[in-house]
Amino acid sequence: MDVSDNVRQQGGALFDFEAAALRSIPGSGAPDGVVFDYDDGGAATIVKFMPVKPDDLDAVRDKIAFVDYLRTHGVRTAQYVPSQYGNLLETVEENGETYAVLKMLKAPGRHPHPRAWDESFYRAWGRTVAQIHVLSQQYDGGAHIPGWEDEHASFVNMCQDHAILEEWQALGEILRELPQPRGAFGLIHNDPHAWNFLVDGDDLTVLDFDVCTRSWFALDIAIALFHPLWDRRRKPDTGAFSRRFIRGWLDGYREIYQLDTSWLERLPLFVRYRQMLFYIVSRQEQAALPEPWRKRLLTDLRHAILHNQTMLDMALVLG
Repeated sequence: MDVSDNVRQQGGALFDFEAAALRSIPGSGAPDGVVFDYDDGGAATIVKFMPVKPDDLDAVRDKIAFVDYLRTHGVRTAQYVPSQYGNLLETVEENGETYAVLKMLKAPGRHPHPRAWDESFYRAWGRTVAQIHVLSQQYDGGAHIPGWEDEHASFVNMCQDHAILEEWQALGEILRELPQPRGAFGLIHNDPHAWNFLVDGDDLTVLDFDVCTRSWFALDIAIALFHPLWDRRRKPDTGAFSRRFIRGWLDGYREIYQLDTSWLERLPLFVRYRQMLFYIVSRQEQAALPEPWRKRLLTDLRHAILHNQTMLDMALVLG
């Protein structure tokens, strides 16, 4: 997607920037928004325009408020810049479409390249997710942020593979029976994979709370663990990597928070949730994926789901 000059100018009037000075960031333009950067008097700044339905605005505001709460309590996140009217979010309209406009200071650092991953990164990654979970338990806001059942229902409508849809619906029934104690359930990031972090020396900044939801903390852990293990599934060093990564990540998490062991025992359940969600999204967007990687990804994911292969070594998780 793109946004017109008129939309940019309206945003500029609200947040005091020159629309012509915005530079498009390569790779932005996904359905959840278009991102630009610019130099605001020497301060590297980000501006984001997100198409949004008016009924969803309260949820977006609540997500921004949660991120701001995390930042003020020690988690390195985006630092929002208020508008001329003191609001962290403003809206503009064009041709019946509503766009949410956000302005943020650009966080320092780079996305961590897998070749540079090490024990200190694994631990910092785990610590950051644990910090979110600890603070989530102390947060009473976010009433408009959708819960996991809303996400699950939206993917029922999206799934075009009957066999996977049956598994997805069955998993939803299992999750509905799980307890939701405050110590294991609350607002989570819901997408804390490595590319949603920036590394700057020893500092780690977590980005992109767009799909923040109310769910089990174990889901955040499962998402973080699943993707690196999945990406390494065909590598000869998979076992050695798993040992270093799982132990390092969970050691970092446990430095900050001790999630009850019963939830760690349920991690395979939440990995399956992520596998299926990843498959449904990838199949939906397969035209944008390169071959032969696309075919191999979908084939491998489908096989793993239907044969209940989570790739988690539970001895490492619980050890």
